Amino acid sequence: MQKNKPLKKQLLFAIVLVVACCFFSCFTEAQTAKLDSLINLLSKSQSKEEKLQAVLNICSRNYSMSDSNLLKYIQLGKKLCTLQSPEYFRFEIMNCQYLSRTGKFSESLESIDSLLAILPPQKKYIDTRLRLINVKITTFIRKGQSKEAIENSFLLLQEAEKVKDTSRVLSAYAVMGWANMEIGNYNDAIKWLSNGINYTTDTNQLYKASFLFSNIASCYNNIEMNDTAFYFINLALKCAREDENLTGMANALNIRADMYMKQKNFTAAERDMEEAFEMRKQIGDVIFVISDMAQLSSFYASINETGKGIELAQKGISIAKGTNNLSKLIFLYNALSENYLAANKQEEYANTLRTIISLKDTLYQKNSEQAIADMEAKYEVAKKEKIIIKQDLDLTRRNYWLYGSSALFLLVGIITFLVFNQYKQRQRSKAIVEVSHAKEDERKRIAAELHDNIGTQLSFISRKIEFVKGNSNSMLKQETEYLNDIDNTARKTIADLRETIWALKKEHINFRDLTDRLKSFTQLQLSNRPEIELTITEKIEQEILFTAIESLNIFRICQEAINNAIMHADAKQIHLDFYSDKNSTWKISITDNGKGFNTKQNFENHFGLENMQQRAHQINAQINIASEINNGTIVVINKT
Repeated sequence: MQKNKPLKKQLLFAIVLVVACCFFSCFTEAQTAKLDSLINLLSKSQSKEEKLQAVLNICSRNYSMSDSNLLKYIQLGKKLCTLQSPEYFRFEIMNCQYLSRTGKFSESLESIDSLLAILPPQKKYIDTRLRLINVKITTFIRKGQSKEAIENSFLLLQEAEKVKDTSRVLSAYAVMGWANMEIGNYNDAIKWLSNGINYTTDTNQLYKASFLFSNIASCYNNIEMNDTAFYFINLALKCAREDENLTGMANALNIRADMYMKQKNFTAAERDMEEAFEMRKQIGDVIFVISDMAQLSSFYASINETGKGIELAQKGISIAKGTNNLSKLIFLYNALSENYLAANKQEEYANTLRTIISLKDTLYQKNSEQAIADMEAKYEVAKKEKIIIKQDLDLTRRNYWLYGSSALFLLVGIITFLVFNQYKQRQRSKAIVEVSHAKEDERKRIAAELHDNIGTQLSFISRKIEFVKGNSNSMLKQETEYLNDIDNTARKTIADLRETIWALKKEHINFRDLTDRLKSFTQLQLSNRPEIELTITEKIEQEILFTAIESLNIFRICQEAINNAIMHADAKQIHLDFYSDKNSTWKISITDNGKGFNTKQNFENHFGLENMQQRAHQINAQINIASEINNGTIVVINKT
């Protein structure tokens, strides 16, 4: 492939992706050999029963069909089946899928709940119920409600395991992984996806569940485990190709393209995106189109075509806002920030970072880790209880006639012991949870108290000072300066208070969120200092979780170093460097080219430097401050 072609082709992608993926699919017919064969079989069917089965088979391959074709066959199927029959419910389920695919999430969820309410309780409708729950989960994910998706995934997993439905169990693990992946819980997502991959050795079942492999590949790609990511994505692509699953192929190709972009292999990335695009424009699906737009925007940033990248990201943001999917909006804003950074548009970059931080805070509130952890704990307890009950029943049946009444008394004793022991374990677990909740409530209470009490009072002081300054014409210059100093101190205290509240409100904060806060803080401090140049480098191979106390101490150390560089060092250049690796080692460096100072002097009475040392000691981190007169300063905080 010639090097002068990719940009022209990718520009065509940008234009056509928004329009063609949403509208062009209306004019396509069958897209794969298997679909062609099924449609041909329908045309040859004579009886109503044969036609009904043919239409069901066609709709079962909806992942390779355009929205318009899917709707056409759903409507045909409804005409062929009897009301309230299993086939009738199958077509109603597919209609819910159609609504979800076309962005009508609320309508889809309402229809699903209505169908669940009227579904007959007979055994032959069990599969129908499981399918409905599965579609409900995917709709929640598409709508950006990952917490609700995870809650229903546990329900699907429990019910599918109960009836030993391997296909639905794999689906439950797949959507559980997908939901966690959407909110950045990559390690949890990998755990659930791995459970699905290891659940069965039936290759036919696994090949039909290719999303297990593509999603786990995406997770490994996000935590920089490249070799593992490539292994799974190639396996996902193999499975999807053999099943002629166009959605699966397009997703796998786009994920692999992102991996190639990280390796700077733009030719391979372009090749995968071209092939994926040809499939995507046949099947549409607004949520995946948004993801493709974000990825293509990142591609433009990588090849320094930032004008195209910014335009495409902004178009994607406009579409994503209509779906109200926060995770996709964050994905698009990240792509937009990459383009602003590559284009050296520092003000736009800083504003976009603040938007990302706000969206992530909202996403955290909607999908709190504690709520998800509680759901997982409930599932594990229920699962263990079922195992214990089953084991007890099996033991009773095997030994009842052999050991007679004496064995029965012994069994009762064992069961009593197990129940009592389990009761004690539950009490201990309950106490741990209650302590955790108490800590969480106290942390939130303190944050609220700071915001509602001290924050309000400081804001009141600042407003009153502004009022006095604006309504007094006879103040002396010195008095005005005093008031300005008080006002500036109040405003700085309010800003510091916001960061404290931000840390206290969360149980855990990841490394990337912390670095975003530091970048945004520095950009804000330099907004009125155009003479100071800011550069940023980062290599984050592993997401590391910090407690609220750890993150606040790290932020305060860096804040002090940045303020020193701006206020005291007369620096003209400041450089921030963020690093983490797969061994959970992390490092933050703040370097300036200012006037420096003599580090051989004791830090005593240098309260800012003393506080930095003490804060690092509190969280068991190392801090190194190196400086020479007229040769700048570097502050490094790290932990291995």
